[in-house]
Amino acid sequence: MESKGYFPGETDGNGHLCRYWHLAALTLMLLDHIYTLDVEIKHLWKRRAKISAYLFFVHRYFNPLAATFSVLSVFIPSLPVNCYALVFSREALLIFAQVMVVVILTLRIYALYGCNKRLLWFMIVVQLALIVIVCISTFIGHNDQPQTKGSCNTVLDQET
Repeated sequence: MESKGYFPGETDGNGHLCRYWHLAALTLMLLDHIYTLDVEIKHLWKRRAKISAYLFFVHRYFNPLAATFSVLSVFIPSLPVNCYALVFSREALLIFAQVMVVVILTLRIYALYGCNKRLLWFMIVVQLALIVIVCISTFIGHNDQPQTKGSCNTVLDQET
């Protein structure tokens, strides 16, 4: 028995549930940003900025923008962009956000190990290799059009 979805052409109610989980996650992230803003201003904005502070700011304020884009893209049933371009942009945003995390954690590990240059170069080489592998497997390995159910929803079926 086929259940009727919530958007035109959608036959799976799981896409609807997925949209609201996205919205809940975005809401929690924005609440966390609001609740911790005073601590951030006290400890980061009022001191001399270093590269780690700039990386923190890029990471902190890029993620809510990217998440908002992602949530809006799954809630708007008919976008003037094809699904492949939308999925590509979501994946690119996700990869950029993860690279920012990797860079910040690399700086922390570098500092913890007494600014060991050999360790830093080793981590950079491994990370670059992994980024290349991720980009190839994400953007080149999957050229097929995502299945859509009324909107540009990328929820995969159980078999996939």
